[in-house]
Amino acid sequence: MKYQRIILTSGYSKLILLIITMLFGYFLCIFLALIITNLAGYHDIIAKITNLNYTDQETLDLFRIFQIAMHMGLFLVGPLLYILLVEPDPINRYGINKSPLNLNYLLIFVLGFVCIPGLNFTHTLNEALRLPGWLNGAEKWMQEKENTAQDLTDAMLKMKTFKDLLINLILFGFLPALGEELVFRGALFSILKDWTGRKHLTVFISAFVFAAIHIQFYGFLPRFLMGVGFGYLFIFTGSLWAPIFAHFLNNTVAVVAAFFYYQGKSTVSQDDFGTVNNLAVNLFSIVLSIYIFRVIYRRSLSARST
Repeated sequence: MKYQRIILTSGYSKLILLIITMLFGYFLCIFLALIITNLAGYHDIIAKITNLNYTDQETLDLFRIFQIAMHMGLFLVGPLLYILLVEPDPINRYGINKSPLNLNYLLIFVLGFVCIPGLNFTHTLNEALRLPGWLNGAEKWMQEKENTAQDLTDAMLKMKTFKDLLINLILFGFLPALGEELVFRGALFSILKDWTGRKHLTVFISAFVFAAIHIQFYGFLPRFLMGVGFGYLFIFTGSLWAPIFAHFLNNTVAVVAAFFYYQGKSTVSQDDFGTVNNLAVNLFSIVLSIYIFRVIYRRSLSARST
């Protein structure tokens, strides 16, 4: 089946179109969210989502609705529209037709837990970084933004019921995994790979953009490394389902850890889950993670040769 409606030859024009479709998706979904919340009887919607009160449940509910709308617009509607307009055969290009029911996904599941101490260790290293003295103002601003984002995340993750858990699994687990991978290992990856002609460079550029777009300086390094890992999972397996699954697993572990912590069933918060204050264990986590990637790579080579 032919999907392509627009033929673009330059990477620059493709990138511009991707940005346009993502903005279109964003404004469309935000507009629909405004209509839906108005019809649902919410009042002072704009004021509440722009001046968040973390202790007001209605405000948090509204914020969740608009976060879902934002994710769907930017990372689902926008890139899907771009792909259908530009890509001649997206199903094969992104490996959508490949079944995820194979050993690679079991390896990715194991990897999702093995890598946690190593990633948390890189987060600690990232937090220890300090900017030069002449950038003290910028560092203070970044720290304030980090604290604000952390306060908001903590408020959103204080789940009282199983319903709250399901909503957060959609908001923090499913939508970011599906949408962000559709953009960063899908549409943007395709543009950069065609533009540069170098798949490894594409992995690192897309990972850099993936980490930077979260606008959290002190979490940049672990997000960048995750982006690199997601990129290579896509290359090794030839299917977007692999990084989507890995991304979903990573986010879901944090949400479930938060649920048990705030329910009083665990003493370990989502931020501390998997953190080990032992250098040897952290290094072993990193080495074992690399080994699992190597096993997945070898399996992909073996599959292509048969």
